[in-house]
Amino acid sequence: MTRLALFLLLVLLASCSLFDKMRKSSFTYPGPAGQSTVELLVPSGYREKQTLTDSSGNLEQLYHYRGGSILYVAYLKDTAKRYQFLDTGLHIPRQLINGALVYKGMHPEWQIWKEARLGNFRVGYHFVSVDNEGRFDSAVNYSALQFKR
Repeated sequence: MTRLALFLLLVLLASCSLFDKMRKSSFTYPGPAGQSTVELLVPSGYREKQTLTDSSGNLEQLYHYRGGSILYVAYLKDTAKRYQFLDTGLHIPRQLINGALVYKGMHPEWQIWKEARLGNFRVGYHFVSVDNEGRFDSAVNYSALQFKR
């Protein structure tokens, strides 16, 4: 019985340390049926949260971190807008259970990028160090699963 209690305590402590490094947020966008909001999970420690709308009506929310890392989520009216400069002929995406396509790669400076795409939605990150890859991957995966076509 004591081994089970110790195991459960370790699981609880491990899960608490993961949630200390993540924070809940939300993204409100002008969907086809009016304003909609989705829940996001973002790595804690961002220094600035920025919401922008460009001249095409694309809405994006950016989270800026020390060292230049950026997490972004966007609802695009113009789906030709690119956040990652990737050749979809060379990058084979992984597909999430909701149909989102996930692309991932590395910048020449050994910094990682990732983007999930589903319909008009984009969620991803730029310039993330290998040390922070797990947190940012979890944020993108969780957030991408919140979107519906």
